[in-house]
Amino acid sequence: MRSEKAYPEEKFKDHVDLFTSVMKLKRKRRLDLTRVFQCIDIDGSNSMDTEELFQMGRTFNPNWTRKQCGELMLKIDRDGDGGLHCDEFLGFFGDFCEHMAAKHVDKGITAMDKKSKQLAKDKHAAGGRLSAQ
Repeated sequence: MRSEKAYPEEKFKDHVDLFTSVMKLKRKRRLDLTRVFQCIDIDGSNSMDTEELFQMGRTFNPNWTRKQCGELMLKIDRDGDGGLHCDEFLGFFGDFCEHMAAKHVDKGITAMDKKSKQLAKDKHAAGGRLSAQ
Protein backbone atom coordinates (compact mmCIF):
# COMPACT_ATOMS: atom_id res chain seq x y z
CA MET A 1 0.00 0.00 0.00
CA ARG A 2 1.39 3.35 -1.01
CA SER A 3 1.32 6.22 1.45
CA GLU A 4 -0.36 9.39 0.24
CA LYS A 5 1.29 12.69 1.05
CA ALA A 6 -1.01 15.45 2.17
CA TYR A 7 -1.42 18.12 -0.49
CA PRO A 8 -0.72 21.48 1.17
CA GLU A 9 -3.80 23.68 1.19
CA GLU A 10 -1.93 26.76 -0.01
CA LYS A 11 -0.49 24.84 -2.97
CA PHE A 12 -3.98 23.59 -3.84
CA LYS A 13 -5.28 27.17 -3.66
CA ASP A 14 -2.46 28.33 -5.96
CA HIS A 15 -3.40 25.68 -8.52
CA VAL A 16 -7.10 26.56 -8.32
CA ASP A 17 -6.26 30.27 -8.74
CA LEU A 18 -4.05 29.46 -11.73
CA PHE A 19 -6.72 27.28 -13.35
CA THR A 20 -9.34 30.00 -12.78
CA SER A 21 -7.09 32.65 -14.37
CA VAL A 22 -6.45 30.50 -17.41
CA MET A 23 -10.13 29.65 -17.85
CA LYS A 24 -11.13 33.32 -17.67
CA LEU A 25 -9.14 34.08 -20.78
CA LYS A 26 -11.16 34.34 -23.92
CA ARG A 27 -10.58 31.43 -26.26
CA LYS A 28 -8.79 33.52 -28.91
CA ARG A 29 -6.53 35.19 -26.37
CA ARG A 30 -5.71 31.80 -24.79
CA LEU A 31 -4.82 30.40 -28.22
CA ASP A 32 -2.72 33.47 -29.04
CA LEU A 33 -0.81 33.27 -25.76
CA THR A 34 -0.37 29.50 -26.13
CA ARG A 35 1.13 30.08 -29.57
CA VAL A 36 3.43 32.74 -28.12
CA PHE A 37 4.51 30.32 -25.37
CA GLN A 38 5.30 27.68 -27.97
CA CYS A 39 7.30 30.18 -30.02
CA ILE A 40 9.28 31.39 -26.99
CA ASP A 41 9.93 27.81 -25.88
CA ILE A 42 12.63 27.59 -28.52
CA ASP A 43 14.02 24.24 -27.41
CA GLY A 44 10.55 22.65 -27.51
CA SER A 45 10.83 21.38 -23.93
CA ASN A 46 7.27 22.52 -23.03
CA SER A 47 8.90 24.56 -20.28
CA MET A 48 10.30 28.05 -20.69
CA ASP A 49 13.65 28.46 -18.98
CA THR A 50 15.11 31.71 -17.65
CA GLU A 51 17.09 32.37 -20.83
CA GLU A 52 13.99 32.05 -23.01
CA LEU A 53 12.04 34.34 -20.67
CA PHE A 54 14.93 36.81 -20.67
CA GLN A 55 15.06 36.91 -24.46
CA MET A 56 11.28 37.48 -24.60
CA GLY A 57 11.53 40.31 -22.08
CA ARG A 58 14.25 41.99 -24.09
CA THR A 59 11.73 42.25 -26.93
CA PHE A 60 9.89 44.90 -24.94
CA ASN A 61 12.67 46.41 -22.87
CA PRO A 62 16.25 46.25 -24.11
CA ASN A 63 17.40 47.37 -20.64
CA TRP A 64 15.71 44.44 -18.88
CA THR A 65 18.24 42.72 -16.64
CA ARG A 66 18.80 39.08 -15.82
CA LYS A 67 18.11 39.93 -12.18
CA GLN A 68 14.66 41.30 -13.11
CA CYS A 69 14.07 38.20 -15.21
CA GLY A 70 14.99 35.94 -12.30
CA GLU A 71 12.63 37.82 -9.99
CA LEU A 72 9.78 37.49 -12.49
CA MET A 73 10.54 33.79 -12.95
CA LEU A 74 10.24 33.25 -9.18
CA LYS A 75 6.88 35.04 -9.20
CA ILE A 76 5.39 33.13 -12.14
CA ASP A 77 6.88 29.66 -11.50
CA ARG A 78 4.15 28.43 -9.18
CA ASP A 79 5.36 24.85 -8.89
CA GLY A 80 8.94 25.96 -8.17
CA ASP A 81 10.61 23.67 -10.71
CA GLY A 82 12.66 26.46 -12.28
CA GLY A 83 10.75 26.57 -15.56
CA LEU A 84 7.50 28.03 -16.78
CA HIS A 85 4.92 25.64 -18.09
CA CYS A 86 2.23 26.85 -20.43
CA ASP A 87 -0.45 27.01 -17.71
CA GLU A 88 1.83 29.18 -15.53
CA PHE A 89 2.58 31.44 -18.50
CA LEU A 90 -1.12 31.73 -19.40
CA GLY A 91 -2.09 32.39 -15.80
CA PHE A 92 0.35 35.26 -15.38
CA PHE A 93 0.17 36.86 -18.80
CA GLY A 94 -3.57 36.27 -19.06
CA ASP A 95 -4.08 38.30 -15.88
CA PHE A 96 -1.60 40.88 -17.14
CA CYS A 97 -3.33 41.18 -20.52
CA GLU A 98 -6.76 41.43 -18.93
CA HIS A 99 -5.87 44.94 -17.74
CA MET A 100 -4.63 46.15 -21.11
CA ALA A 101 -6.51 47.32 -24.17
CA ALA A 102 -6.90 44.58 -26.79
CA LYS A 103 -4.88 46.54 -29.40
CA HIS A 104 -1.90 46.70 -27.03
CA VAL A 105 -2.14 42.98 -26.25
CA ASP A 106 -2.30 42.13 -29.96
CA LYS A 107 0.70 44.35 -30.63
CA GLY A 108 2.63 42.62 -27.83
CA ILE A 109 1.71 39.15 -29.09
CA THR A 110 2.85 40.10 -32.60
CA ALA A 111 6.16 41.44 -31.24
CA MET A 112 6.77 38.29 -29.15
CA ASP A 113 5.95 36.08 -32.11
CA LYS A 114 8.36 37.98 -34.35
CA LYS A 115 11.12 37.93 -31.70
CA SER A 116 10.70 34.22 -31.04
CA LYS A 117 11.03 33.42 -34.75
CA GLN A 118 14.23 35.48 -34.89
CA LEU A 119 15.58 33.72 -31.77
CA ALA A 120 14.83 30.32 -33.31
CA LYS A 121 16.68 31.34 -36.47
CA ASP A 122 19.63 32.67 -34.42
CA LYS A 123 19.70 29.52 -32.29
CA HIS A 124 19.76 27.32 -35.37
CA ALA A 125 22.59 29.41 -36.84
CA ALA A 126 24.52 29.15 -33.53
CA GLY A 127 24.37 25.37 -33.52
CA GLY A 128 21.46 24.99 -31.13
CA ARG A 129 22.31 27.49 -28.39
CA LEU A 130 20.70 30.78 -27.49
CA SER A 131 23.28 33.54 -27.36
CA ALA A 132 23.62 35.38 -24.07
CA GLN A 133 22.84 39.01 -24.77
